[in-house]
Amino acid sequence: MSSKKKRVADGSESESDQEEEFEPEEEKEDGGSAEEQLSDSAEEEKPKKRPAKKKAKASAKSSENRPSKKVKKAEETEFVFELSKMRKCTVGTFKGMVLVNIREYYIDKNSGEEKPGYKGLALQANQWASLMTRVSDIDAAAQSSEEVKFDLGGKKKCSVREFKGKTLVDLREYYEDKNTGEEKPGKKGISLSTEQWLALKDAADDIDEAVKMFS
Repeated sequence: MSSKKKRVADGSESESDQEEEFEPEEEKEDGGSAEEQLSDSAEEEKPKKRPAKKKAKASAKSSENRPSKKVKKAEETEFVFELSKMRKCTVGTFKGMVLVNIREYYIDKNSGEEKPGYKGLALQANQWASLMTRVSDIDAAAQSSEEVKFDLGGKKKCSVREFKGKTLVDLREYYEDKNTGEEKPGKKGISLSTEQWLALKDAADDIDEAVKMFS
């Protein structure tokens, strides 16, 4: 267990480590045809001509609904910005909210596909904007090896710290300890190396444009 924590802290990106640490998240799909099947079965006792018409309407309704779902999926857009080999920043929407998601990815052993892992943090548009207003302060702290912490809103913070001689920019969600009442760092977050932080800054203008497109 201790070896995994070390990898989390130093932002290791070895493919084997990621496969051990991360598990894919599955999305549940809603079966939309159940109501239509119940509607058809309810009409079975009626005269033969009417059930045929009802079934025809039901099938027509079903065929109309299916394309709309496909169109909706096709219209979903996500902008992806590479920070390193296995770390990315994506801009998209979730439940009507625009999110800037900074996350580490892993290779799925079964499909061989690249998928988002649990190590990362999703920032709302205002939290991303708050982070960008602190860029100069973060850079100054990184150069001086000074440990600082900046509030981004919604219990999410950006801190600069040293670990094993490396400077890390840590984006993390905090929680309140029930026993002490102290604010402590939670599991949701990611530590960026100076190179990854630089890549994020370089992509900032394009990320801002992507956020505006969804707003």
